[in-house]
Amino acid sequence: MDINEFLSLLKSQSQNADHQEPIDQVRSTDQQFLDVTISIAQAPSTSQTTESALDIPSGISLSAIDPSLIAEVRQEYLSQQTPSEQRLDEDSLGTLLDSLQNATQVTPQVLVALGRMCKETNLLQVLRECKQSQHRKEEELNSRRTEIEGRYQKSRDAYFAQELVGITPDWEGLEKQAQADLRKMDMHIVREMDNELRSQQEKLAKLKVPFFRQTVGREDMQMQHKVLSILLDMLDE
Repeated sequence: MDINEFLSLLKSQSQNADHQEPIDQVRSTDQQFLDVTISIAQAPSTSQTTESALDIPSGISLSAIDPSLIAEVRQEYLSQQTPSEQRLDEDSLGTLLDSLQNATQVTPQVLVALGRMCKETNLLQVLRECKQSQHRKEEELNSRRTEIEGRYQKSRDAYFAQELVGITPDWEGLEKQAQADLRKMDMHIVREMDNELRSQQEKLAKLKVPFFRQTVGREDMQMQHKVLSILLDMLDE
């Protein structure tokens, strides 16, 4: 073998070595892909891993929660409420009462307003004073009427005594006078109680109690009686 043949042989072996290296690299890459595939096949499923991660203990202490996070959640809740729901608690009492001036029935808002008035105003004290004033007035008027009846009863007793001695008394005149005086007194009682009613309406209207204003309308009076019944229950508690 001459020198030229020897050089040709070395060159051919060098070329074969150059072609062999990429093949080895490809085989190495394929082996890595197979290894990864096998690892994925042998790994636990995603659902199992997720279930394990969501296994939250039942006893959670709220004191451990960041207060700023609680505030953020509360603000998110408030932002989802309707404006009327937010205003129910946030509005001033005066604004709430103004919004109920044209109310026609007892609604949850009316009940809320009455409850707040009992806590935030002197409404209960005014009611006590109205109740006491009306009680005094009723006792006074009843006493005066009883006095008139007693006076005419004494006159009847005197007439009986006159009959015993043969005197004929004027029973008809006595009874007519008694009826006239009692009727006059009853009309006075009605006027006085009307004045008492107007005084109560004025005091409660000044506090902006729903449905209260000076009126004698039947429907208005019925609504006022409903509200008074609710308030008197609160007063007795």
